[in-house]
Amino acid sequence: MSASLVGILARRGIELHNARKEHAGSNQFPIKPAVLVVTTVVFFAAFIWIQYIFGRVIPTLAMIESRPDLSSYEHLPTEDQDTDATVEKDQELESVKSKPITTSLQLTLKLLKSRGGRRGFRILLITQTLIGWTAAFFSALPYVPTGVGLVLAPVIWAQPLASWTHLIISERNPKPWYRYLALSMKTWRKLAVPTAVVALIENASILLPIYAAYAAGFGQKRPQEIAKLSTQERNIMIGKGAGIFSLAMALTIVLAIPASVVLTRVQASLLPESEETIVPFDRTFKGKVVPETVGGSGVIGMLDAWTTFDWSDRIRLVKTYVKVFLIYLALIGLFIVVIYLELVML
Repeated sequence: MSASLVGILARRGIELHNARKEHAGSNQFPIKPAVLVVTTVVFFAAFIWIQYIFGRVIPTLAMIESRPDLSSYEHLPTEDQDTDATVEKDQELESVKSKPITTSLQLTLKLLKSRGGRRGFRILLITQTLIGWTAAFFSALPYVPTGVGLVLAPVIWAQPLASWTHLIISERNPKPWYRYLALSMKTWRKLAVPTAVVALIENASILLPIYAAYAAGFGQKRPQEIAKLSTQERNIMIGKGAGIFSLAMALTIVLAIPASVVLTRVQASLLPESEETIVPFDRTFKGKVVPETVGGSGVIGMLDAWTTFDWSDRIRLVKTYVKVFLIYLALIGLFIVVIYLELVML
């Protein structure tokens, strides 16, 4: 009888211990999901920062920066002026002064930090949100094609978009950030047509590859159907994908980037004369802009905005985008490696 009682008590003790262990395990904080979520949030924040600074701010400066005027460089005579060291030093200084600041990402970042060019995130966020809501509103209307809203929305908010450009390229000033969202019909009328044309071009460069991909059969087959394709059919699909990617890149280089350059330079031409820029900027655009005070329009034309952007400036801008693309790839690669290591360790 006593042995049976001992066995029952022992069994009940083991069951109670296991139940407590399971209960304690269920109440433990899920470490693995929490670490993965925090890592994802950190990398997402880093991607947003890189997209804003490297993808928007620095290219904007590169689009409006003019080459420094070397005539303003005065050679200072020294006692050992004829020495090789002095000549080499002067040549190095002249070489540095002849290059635009946006040629180097490091120099541009230092400039932004010292001159306040990293502002404007709230304005851009609010403006892009308003554009998204406006485009959604037009798309929700019956018998209104989706593309109409994508073009009209930026036109309606053209003034805040131009104000963001002015804020980025100009020196610090005491003007509150929300004042940049104010609308001016006089300025809006000068921006409406360029903004509409550029919005049409940019959306076309995005939608054409999407339509081409749909026409090529992408997105219409299920993963199970793709897995059953023959080697020849897969090679054909890979070739179509490479062609669509090449089309997207060509449209970006030939249409999207030039359109962005034109609109940015048109916006910059409307910068008030009281505002000083943080990079060298030719307000006359090589004499193409006639101020309103002497009977001109005070704004650069779309064609002149592009033709006054020299080939050397275009190459510099493309190099900037290539550097930014490599930064994106490095960040994505780092994110994949960190997530993989966390999964292995946890």
